[in-house]
Amino acid sequence: MRVIALGFALGAAWLQTRAGLPDLRWLWGLPLLALLVAWLPADTRWLKGLGWLGLGLCLGFFYAAWRAELRLADALAPAWQGRDVQLQGRVLGLPEATGRGERFLFQVERVLTPAAQVPARLMLNRYPLDTIPPAPLSGGDCLRLTARLTRPHGSVNPHGFDYEGWLLERGIRATGTLVGAVAPASDCSGTLRAALDRTREAIRRHLSTALAGQPYAGVAVALAVGDQNAIPDAQWTLFRHTGVTHLMSISGLHVTLFSALAYGLVQLIWRRRPALALRLPAQKAGALIGLAAALGYVALAGFGIPAQRTLYMLAAAALMLWLERAGAASRVLAWALFVVVLIDPWAALSPGFWLSFGAVAALLFAAQGRLGRPAAWRGWLAAQWAVSLAL
Repeated sequence: MRVIALGFALGAAWLQTRAGLPDLRWLWGLPLLALLVAWLPADTRWLKGLGWLGLGLCLGFFYAAWRAELRLADALAPAWQGRDVQLQGRVLGLPEATGRGERFLFQVERVLTPAAQVPARLMLNRYPLDTIPPAPLSGGDCLRLTARLTRPHGSVNPHGFDYEGWLLERGIRATGTLVGAVAPASDCSGTLRAALDRTREAIRRHLSTALAGQPYAGVAVALAVGDQNAIPDAQWTLFRHTGVTHLMSISGLHVTLFSALAYGLVQLIWRRRPALALRLPAQKAGALIGLAAALGYVALAGFGIPAQRTLYMLAAAALMLWLERAGAASRVLAWALFVVVLIDPWAALSPGFWLSFGAVAALLFAAQGRLGRPAAWRGWLAAQWAVSLAL
């Protein structure tokens, strides 16, 4: 399983480097490859391992290609590029204030312009129509609006930011600008997601009001609801110079820490209640509540991509513990790797994906092969040395 999971991730990453998608008719060869690897003699372990790695590589490659075909099919028709389209849907997440207006994600539920072919998720910009700015939008708003859309594109500068790939990874298949005013609507679906976005909006507004004038109010908002918009440029410069930029948003580190605190607290309480411990082991109860705590925090963060990956990793670890097969940490890591890539094949585009799994693998390598338990300070030094060298 570990070798197949690694091959699956490498195959998905390989697909992201290709200029075009492969012909999916080659999928018929995968069962033959699996049979060939299964029939290899047991005494050729290295050859069998290479075979399973190759099978995982092909599975990941074609799976990512299939997912890419589905996402690319959700496209703005070329004939409708630059034309005004009337739409109805919801504002997703928290709208972001820009220097000239607002930028927000919009989930299309109904295309009101006849014959228009519009993707399901858009990134729209809203600029003031006159000197009096309109009332700001809120997450979860159900709106009718008119937008002028364009197909996503980015620059081809070497080593530059891949804006088109960034949009594709997030399922944003068109960008545009609002034309005219927006009108509220009342017949949108997705009420659960809308309630979550309204809750995040209320928390952001409350914190911004309560911490008005405080130097690190923006950091508090970013760590509470994942909105980095309120952090001033001077602080971003300081964070970049000190190497802590990645800590100023809800990332894997925050989700894991919060989940671990819930896990430890539940275990501590559970072991002091024999009636509870007899019904369910403390470790399993802690894993369940810890995973629920991680889910709540990720929801509060707006289900950002890095936070989602961490949630999937924690879910894989919790599942292995529930199945009582969590003895080998490398097996848990392999399952987490497989689950993350299965749900999000575009994870391979993110350096954080490789850094996070590489760091955990280095920690596992540093902790294995010892007789007995070393002193705590030796364990910490070995872990720090391994992770620093690996990263």
